[in-house]
Amino acid sequence: MCRIPSLYLLRHSVGLDKDEPLMDFSHARVDWKETPDGHVIMVDVPGLKKDEIKIEVEGNRVLRVSGERKREEEKEGDHWHKMERSYGKFWRQFKVPNNVDLDFVKAKSENGVLTLTLNKLSPDRIKGPRVVSIEGNDKKLAKINGNEAKQEL
Repeated sequence: MCRIPSLYLLRHSVGLDKDEPLMDFSHARVDWKETPDGHVIMVDVPGLKKDEIKIEVEGNRVLRVSGERKREEEKEGDHWHKMERSYGKFWRQFKVPNNVDLDFVKAKSENGVLTLTLNKLSPDRIKGPRVVSIEGNDKKLAKINGNEAKQEL
């Protein structure tokens, strides 16, 4: 049985180049709640400016938030005692339900929290699964259905 290492899967599922260090990648912390009017997703992005964050909406109902927190440059004469804050690229994606209006996504960044507001569609605008009709010879089907003979099992 061939097993693909989980680091390989993680690296390729998030689109990292093979030469990028994996330790520089992290998931942003997220809270997601549904309200009567929509969905609210809150993403922790401490220290990032709005131009350092990218929000993408894909046609397959996927919302992606990504960015990069840069490491502070070391200057000559600096002596670091601790370096605990995380840095590097982050990436989160969400498959949103059918009742979300992807044409209206509002984003606001305040106090290190990115808040995404997604409105709900009215029930008449929610697109359900598309039904595909099956082509075939309907005459044979009618003949079989019209047969009065019964078969007992």
